[in-house]
Amino acid sequence: MTEELIKKLNRRRGGLKSQLTVFKDFVKTIQGSELSSLVVKELSLRLDGLRKIMVDYDAVQVQLEDICSNLDEQIAERTQTESLFYSQIALAQDIIDTFSAKNGGGNDSTKFSSCDEKHASVRLPVINLPTFDGTYTRWLEFKDLFESLINNNESIAPINKFHYLRNSLQGSASLVIRSIDFSASGYELAWNTLCERYNNKNILINNHLSAIININPIHKESFKSLRYLIDTVSKNLNSLDTLGISTQGWDPLVIFLVSAKLDPKTNGKWEEYKGSFSRLPSSELNKNSSEVPTLEHFKEFLRNRANVLETMFCSRSNEIKPVFKENKNTKSFVAAGEGPRINSCLVCGQNHHVYQCSKFKSMSLEDRLVEVSKHKLCNNCLRAGHDGSQCTLKGSCRNCKKKHNSLLHCESVSNNSNKVATIDTAKRINSSVNMSTADDDESGQVMLCTAQVEVYCPKSNTTHLARALLDNASQSSFISESFKKKLNLPTNKIEPFDITGINKQKTEISERIQLKVRSRVNSYELDANCWVIPTIADDLPYVAIDVEKLDLPHVELADP
Repeated sequence: MTEELIKKLNRRRGGLKSQLTVFKDFVKTIQGSELSSLVVKELSLRLDGLRKIMVDYDAVQVQLEDICSNLDEQIAERTQTESLFYSQIALAQDIIDTFSAKNGGGNDSTKFSSCDEKHASVRLPVINLPTFDGTYTRWLEFKDLFESLINNNESIAPINKFHYLRNSLQGSASLVIRSIDFSASGYELAWNTLCERYNNKNILINNHLSAIININPIHKESFKSLRYLIDTVSKNLNSLDTLGISTQGWDPLVIFLVSAKLDPKTNGKWEEYKGSFSRLPSSELNKNSSEVPTLEHFKEFLRNRANVLETMFCSRSNEIKPVFKENKNTKSFVAAGEGPRINSCLVCGQNHHVYQCSKFKSMSLEDRLVEVSKHKLCNNCLRAGHDGSQCTLKGSCRNCKKKHNSLLHCESVSNNSNKVATIDTAKRINSSVNMSTADDDESGQVMLCTAQVEVYCPKSNTTHLARALLDNASQSSFISESFKKKLNLPTNKIEPFDITGINKQKTEISERIQLKVRSRVNSYELDANCWVIPTIADDLPYVAIDVEKLDLPHVELADP
């Protein structure tokens, strides 16, 4: 089948090339001789015919390139033949133009030929082929456009029409003709099959009626929504008329259905308009030929309303606004154990460092160690944010010359290079906390709301268990730097800005990440947009809590 088609196309191409040779021989006979107006007319007619031959040659060559395996040979053939076409067309046009210049513009036929050539040189916008995805409400529009551009165009070969049809179909519509062989004889079968599938009058009517009845309601007045509503109603009513369904007399029903979709403010304006319409004088009623508003009146009202809303919107957009820098600060009120960045003492709250605090100095060594452990202070410089192994302060204890602060020196461990007094600070803190009593102790602990959740990583198709801190007062969501690295998800770099927490402490944010968070116990999931920060919070509470003493009900806990 394919070999026969190739032979047929080769014969067709050979015939077209022979006509090109005939034209070339004719140009040789008249070139360089004295031309008459009759010869120039003949040349002009032959030139028009040559242009059509070139179009036919291109159509045949396209088919050969689609089905032949030796594509390089076909491209070389096209390049050589098209060069010959262009050279002969240019030569003939030059002869005609030279004759016209010598004879003061030439005869009428030559003028028209020159005029046609000028129009042919204008590059018109490309008309894109319509597409169809199987939506019934778009079928009539697609069918009319495709038939006009492709199906009824006799200059396009059937194999090319089939190619255009396949490129125009998407989604479920493309499946309808997938099983049909791609050949010239298969185009008509493919088009008839598609029409038989979607040219179902009953289904089309139902879909267009459904499109009118199920228009999405407008919740807030908007000129764009009103115009979309007008276009949707008009398009579907016109389609029903095309299908032979008379929509005359439908005005009250359509107005009732569509007005129910309007926002409250526009609906109120419409009721006012109807009331004023019914109170028009008899002379005006005669002009409108009806005592109740028609569908055209309703559309006109919606168009005018949309124009008013658009004018108001443009006026607000053109108002001169004061120039200000956008405040990107966001707030999060999670209590973190890391100390403030200003020189505020964590022991007494005064404006000095811990090692300068008289209250801290007056404490016993055990109490000092408790404060250092509770506030997560470095045992060398007594500042928050790092531990003794990371401290860059070059100073050392004045008593033993080891790397710890002099205020934490204990003779019992002077022989141990990098340790302070071996006091069980956690036990010390725990002794001051009693969860089963109501005593208001200074070391009382707070249990924050947490939940264990599953975080899905699409890159590795894995799920990671994570602990989420639920902060009702936070305006944003956050993820720690360490967990971000564990997920190995791509991040979005953003312009740095600060988030503000307790005591207006600021942390700079420069990255954002998108996550899919799932419940551990049911099917609930959400997409979270999280800012990346170094840490979410310190270990809270500071001490171990005996859950059995909390007298919790026997339920499944979010964070067991």
